Amino acid sequence: MNTVSKDITVSVPLEQVFQFWQQPANYSRFMESVQDVEETGDQELHWKAAAPDGKIIEWDSKTVAENINEEIVWEWSGSTITSRFRVSFAAVGAEQTQVTVEMDYEPPQSSGAAIVKSFVDPAAQVEKDLQSFKRVIEGG
Repeated sequence: MNTVSKDITVSVPLEQVFQFWQQPANYSRFMESVQDVEETGDQELHWKAAAPDGKIIEWDSKTVAENINEEIVWEWSGSTITSRFRVSFAAVGAEQTQVTVEMDYEPPQSSGAAIVKSFVDPAAQVEKDLQSFKRVIEGG
């Protein structure tokens, strides 16, 4: 299993940051490749993202933990990739929040491996998405 862990501090109160992450429709606002995230059932999400080759890929995830103002954890698995995505929140004073993203993923060993190899470095992508998140949540 490969792991990526990145964090960022934003100048927004903890409760506001957590509420933003509770709304899947917000993800396409700062996650570069994500086009849409739709709630499809109890704790279930359907994701659509653009691959670098222009194709649209889709997958389903399940929210396996949601602790108010602390963390949200999703897991998904399928024929091409298995992953766990955790975002955690910590107050840094009254008006700032540290957001930490941890992603564990198992690259596929089959023909789906080409899909994963076509994406940018996951650590660089998480870093870029967190910088974009900071701009969006801080109103920039």
